Amino acid sequence: GGADKKPERSLPDLAREVKQSLVVVHATGRGPGSSGQGTGFVISSDGLIATARHVIGDRRPIRVELTDGTSLPVTHVHTATELLDLVILRVDATDLTPLQLGDSQNIAVGESVVVAGHPRGFRDSVHAGTLSGRDDINGLSMLQLSVAIEPGSSGEPVIDRNGSVIGVVTLK
Repeated sequence: GGADKKPERSLPDLAREVKQSLVVVHATGRGPGSSGQGTGFVISSDGLIATARHVIGDRRPIRVELTDGTSLPVTHVHTATELLDLVILRVDATDLTPLQLGDSQNIAVGESVVVAGHPRGFRDSVHAGTLSGRDDINGLSMLQLSVAIEPGSSGEPVIDRNGSVIGVVTLK
C-alpha cells in the first residue's frame, strides 16, 4: 500500500546519489564504426552492472568506466536477454555502490521519474520527466516516458523519486 512508500527525494539529492552508481559501457568490435557506448549502472556491490543489450551487441571486449575514471574489463556476461534488451555484466570489483531495484508496478502514470547517465559523452547527465503511459509491445510491458533521451542514453536507469530503479532506457 501507500503507507510503506519512502519519502520522495529532491532532484539534487537523487542526482548526487545516483551518479555514484553510473558507469560508461564501452564495447569494441572488429571493424570501423563497430564500437558501442552507453550507460550502465551498478546493481550489486560485488560487480554486477546492468545496461541495454544493444549497447554491447556481439562486440567484445567490453570495459566499464566507473565514476572515478577507473576502467575495468568485463570478466563475463552474467545474463542477457534480447527480448528485454537487457544485459547483466560482471566486473572484478567488491566495493561498488549499487542502485536499489524497485518495481515498475508501484508507479502510476503521471508520476515523476528521473533518467541519469552519460549520453553523447556528457558525464552525469540527469533529466526529470514523467511516466506518460504504459504500452504492451509484443507482450512486454513497456514504460512510456516523457523525458529527454539522447544518443548514448541506452542503458540509463529509470528511477522513481524514492531512488529505486524501475526500468532501463532501451529505445527512443
